[in-house]
Amino acid sequence: MEGNLFKALVTQRRWVFEGFQSQFEQAARDLAAEERDPRIGTLTVAERTFRNWTSGRVKTLPQPDQCRVLERLFGHPAEELFGKAPAGASLSTSGDSGLILLGREARATRQPPGLRLKGQLEMAAHRAERFGDFAESSDVDSSTIENVQFELQRLATAYTQRPLGSILGDLISAQDQTFQLLEGRQRPDQAKDLYLLAAISTGMLAKASHDLGDPRSAMTHARTAVICAENAAHDGMQGWIRGLQSMVAYWAGQHQTARKYARQGLPFANRTAGTGRIWLSALEARASAALGDAEGTRAALRKAEDGWNLMLPDDLDQYGGILTFTRPRQLYYAADAMVWLPPGEADIETAAELALRTYEEAPSAIRSFSDEAGTRTDLALGRLAQGELEGAVEALGPVFELPAAQRINGIRTSMMHVHDALRTAPYRQTAAASEVREQIEGFCQTPAVVPLPR
Repeated sequence: MEGNLFKALVTQRRWVFEGFQSQFEQAARDLAAEERDPRIGTLTVAERTFRNWTSGRVKTLPQPDQCRVLERLFGHPAEELFGKAPAGASLSTSGDSGLILLGREARATRQPPGLRLKGQLEMAAHRAERFGDFAESSDVDSSTIENVQFELQRLATAYTQRPLGSILGDLISAQDQTFQLLEGRQRPDQAKDLYLLAAISTGMLAKASHDLGDPRSAMTHARTAVICAENAAHDGMQGWIRGLQSMVAYWAGQHQTARKYARQGLPFANRTAGTGRIWLSALEARASAALGDAEGTRAALRKAEDGWNLMLPDDLDQYGGILTFTRPRQLYYAADAMVWLPPGEADIETAAELALRTYEEAPSAIRSFSDEAGTRTDLALGRLAQGELEGAVEALGPVFELPAAQRINGIRTSMMHVHDALRTAPYRQTAAASEVREQIEGFCQTPAVVPLPR
């Protein structure tokens, strides 16, 4: 058989162009996955190129990436695949061994097994050397990860205190940066850190989507955040994302789903000592109350309260802001749960006043305009339940003063709960209640609108 080793191997395997092309593309995909280089996975071979390679008249080696794929496919260096056979020699196949033999005497002789093994080991050594160079390389350094951590810590705190529009662009940039770094090369320990940062940034974007009234996008971000948290092997983050999913479902009126997510997150959060498990218990209490499960609500509220006795801040708590769960926030969730219970089973007004007072006395770093607004709507509902319309209006005063940029989905929904209460007896026919309902409608007609960054 005249030609080169490439032609002999293709002939031996009885490959026509289509068969070879399929095998080449699969080898390219396997190599791309192994070396984490998506570019290689797109390589293919044209029929004209294939015919040139099998002609035995190859003057130059194929492109370097093609050579790497061919070496993986055939187990021979490219130089051997396309090297010229010595004058007067031929390439043939040993029928009993399947080996490609070179020379007129090939049918009568075989390469000693020791030499064949030595050649294979040399090939493996070259491959190991290339992989070693890859394993040592990284597009990430410690300062890059620290900078992203610092930026996400800043954004986590800013989220609870500033209008969403003022930080959304930075949040999207942080997510994009972590994705780009993960798509490059990094060491295994760096990959875990980056996946955690990707989970945090994507989780905050899920919250942003929820706050802008888009639960579908919120859940899409949340599902990606779950994958990132799993790849980071971070129990606290996996629990936090389930909590976020519970919150989105709750405000979308899917209370059964909200309780399911809260309960799914607890096994993860219970492996840590941070505030995440307190949040998940509070979420379970609120969803249980919305489902009319008074006993389950009280049990979850006790679990949340008792959680403070064993709490030790974890790495998520160190980020602060939206990534930690504070005492004032827990008291707000308790008041929010009591709103759903039958009249007479809970003192909503007292619970909301305690939560509001605790917020007002708290350091500015842990205050939250949205949760304080929610607490005020609960206080208004508690006072309406006692027949105190003027007291309810007084509680809502600071909420009405919120600028449009801060009128996020949860606040508008809470205000509409007050609106609904004002449509029941004894307020349905009163002029004063009608004026408040109209004011709430005007408030909710100007929601937070955030222009998407370009």
